Amino acid sequence: MEKKALIWALRQGFSAEEMPFSNISWENVLLLARHHKVSGLCYYGLKQQGEVLSHLPQGVRDGFLQDYRKTLHQGIQWESLQQDITTALQKAKIPYAFLKGACIRDVYPVKELRSMCDMDLLVLPQDHERLTEAFCAMGAVEERGDGNHYNYRFPNGLCIECHPNLMHPGEVGSDILNPGWQFVQEGSTALTAEGLYLHALCHLAGHLLSGGAGVRFVLDLWLLSRSWAGESPYEAGIATLGLTEFHRNILALGEYWFGAGEQTDTLEELADYIFTSGSHGFAQRAALNAVSVAGSQKNAFLKRVFCPREALEARFSWVRGRPLLLPMAWLSRCALVLTSRRKELSAWQKQSGKISQGDASLQREKLVRFGLMKEEA
Repeated sequence: MEKKALIWALRQGFSAEEMPFSNISWENVLLLARHHKVSGLCYYGLKQQGEVLSHLPQGVRDGFLQDYRKTLHQGIQWESLQQDITTALQKAKIPYAFLKGACIRDVYPVKELRSMCDMDLLVLPQDHERLTEAFCAMGAVEERGDGNHYNYRFPNGLCIECHPNLMHPGEVGSDILNPGWQFVQEGSTALTAEGLYLHALCHLAGHLLSGGAGVRFVLDLWLLSRSWAGESPYEAGIATLGLTEFHRNILALGEYWFGAGEQTDTLEELADYIFTSGSHGFAQRAALNAVSVAGSQKNAFLKRVFCPREALEARFSWVRGRPLLLPMAWLSRCALVLTSRRKELSAWQKQSGKISQGDASLQREKLVRFGLMKEEA
């Protein structure tokens, strides 16, 4: 019931309606909203229903209000940083385009209430050193990334992720969407509407195929889709990505949650999968999905170790155009993983070792129902 109350609270930001249920543990709703990083947005919705808000326990009401103010404050900080980045990179004549939340927030009723863990930029790989120079001049410090992007931490604690590709090599849609500049119009610093939507769809699918994704991901796509006059104008691109069925399911779930859609068994299963994911998923499910997709623990491990060539070239500039150096790049990557991500790798191996073939098969069937995988011939 708390899940339904959370969705109802979010809905109030778009269309006011009476609360259709009672006997809610609003303490648990607050915890769930925080788990999915939408508590500030929930308060905005509850404010539209003053009577409901006034009857919440004082501690819960104060908690929602505190998160609302914190989200707004951070949203204003993001807006200021985005303007500073625009000024700095244009001055340095470094090509860039804002991605994900930095653009999606514009379709929210109050854009500052679209919470973000970081701000993403599409950049050219050869501009890494110039980006570092520009951001360090703004007081930022470069932090270790995962090899597919570069991180910069600013004095106020906000983090910028710079991506040389829209998708990490080997992820859903990477062979179609990368590098991403084909979706940036000349003179623009943002993706086209189609690029933004396809990227958001692939980003969500990628997270669901890994550890999971939260309610906010679904709300993002649903809000983006509301600008359409009728059917999706991007069906051809979605079909090319192989995500037609998944797209149909995720939009139906968004309409069921936030619009006037109807419930189905598949949507209930997908909703539960997302609710239990938290904001960005968890390690146990990531391991289960990896084994389910790869077909076995051995294949999942090999896929994790021997990443695509594109990933190596993105991580090590000295291997680009030099295929004979690929073995050295793989060894270098293994060394980096063992020195900087040993605990993460150990935890993944421990989790994957607990997965039975039966559990992997059941999970694969679920992913097929969601439209994230194709049925085996």
